[in-house]
Amino acid sequence: RGENRKEDFQSRLKKMYSSVWEADKLDLSKDTAGTVEEIIRTVTERDSGAFFKTVIATYQSFTTPKELLTGLLCRLTAPSNIPSQQSQQIKFTSSMILKFWVKTYFEDFDENLIQILNNSGNVLPKDLAEAINKVITQKIKSSSIFKPYLPEIDIPVSLNNYSSPMDLFSSLPPKIIAEQLTLISSQMFQNITSSELLNQSWSKPKLQYLSTNVISMIKRTDKISFWVVTTIVLEQNEKRVDTLRKFLKIAQYIYKLKDFNTLMGIIVGLSNSSVTRLRKTWSQLTDEETEIYRTYESLMSPQSSFKSYRDGLTHVNPPCVPFLAVYLSDLTFIDEGNSDNSGEKINISKRDMVYRVISQVQMYQAVSYNLHKLEPLCTYLTLLPRYDEKTLYRLSLFAEPREQIPTLSTTPKKVTQKSITAHFLRKTSMN
Repeated sequence: RGENRKEDFQSRLKKMYSSVWEADKLDLSKDTAGTVEEIIRTVTERDSGAFFKTVIATYQSFTTPKELLTGLLCRLTAPSNIPSQQSQQIKFTSSMILKFWVKTYFEDFDENLIQILNNSGNVLPKDLAEAINKVITQKIKSSSIFKPYLPEIDIPVSLNNYSSPMDLFSSLPPKIIAEQLTLISSQMFQNITSSELLNQSWSKPKLQYLSTNVISMIKRTDKISFWVVTTIVLEQNEKRVDTLRKFLKIAQYIYKLKDFNTLMGIIVGLSNSSVTRLRKTWSQLTDEETEIYRTYESLMSPQSSFKSYRDGLTHVNPPCVPFLAVYLSDLTFIDEGNSDNSGEKINISKRDMVYRVISQVQMYQAVSYNLHKLEPLCTYLTLLPRYDEKTLYRLSLFAEPREQIPTLSTTPKKVTQKSITAHFLRKTSMN
């Protein structure tokens, strides 16, 4: 079976060799489209600059990992008519791109691709083969997929004084709760790969399996919002005011931690009609506390394509968890406003625009928070127990009945903030 794969690869390599070396080189200053072969030739030339980063981040929107790998391997061995100096330069650039790809996007390499690399000893220079094998070994050792299960060492929170999850929430300081929320959000954000951000796969039912981490992040924001509402409306009288105050303090710590995805979830929750209608509860807040809510509501406002948030983010350095939905909106705008191809060629300009967005995501993924899990709080904040919209509105009516005699209908008022999940997974909900 292994020999058949090797023969199949050698056949593929021979078939693609001539087309890659005979392809035209693109002028990146004016060419906006090219074939796969032209892109591979251009990206392995010395003067292509950072174009290789665009290609490696977006190639799965126009070709396969196997075809790209085959094309790069073709460029390691030049035809006899290529001058020696030029041949060495192309080999060096191709080697650099291969190492970058394996090291930075290891999730692209399944068993078949790794096998192809292992069977490419006659093509790969010895030093490159050793370097790639070293990277692969390190990645496999550090990957949870290849590790035996070992229980995580968590720092426990004593349960002696807590009789329920609600008691756990109300008893622990806002700072600790904020840190655990950010830890969970950060880990989910760092799990997102660049390929998940291509082709709007998160919003297309048949492609959603390609964007599982993106979908989880979208749903997380919704879960937080309904958890906030649930926690508030379930409390009684003075405790309800204290819970509202606590969420405002949590929001302050979340803002300091620069976790904007969680901050949006909290603000959407506080803006839900089941909470905003609790006038007696809100009236007991101080002007300063009310201003905290207004400030973050304004910051995360979707008006003018989230202008306030975008402006603020330009001054934020990692570690940070940005509000993912804004990037998804940008990618959707790019995808729907630009065709994949120009004639029969691949639209390079579109991939450049997509990569600019992806590179922003990667910038914030590069730095992790120095936070540690606290159990059972982390599990509680991962699950986020919550009720649905209709149940929450009924609970809100029970907490603070209408001043007028309520009608038989208890259908909730239209929520002003759109559900994050409903908006970004809209095509799923229509099916």
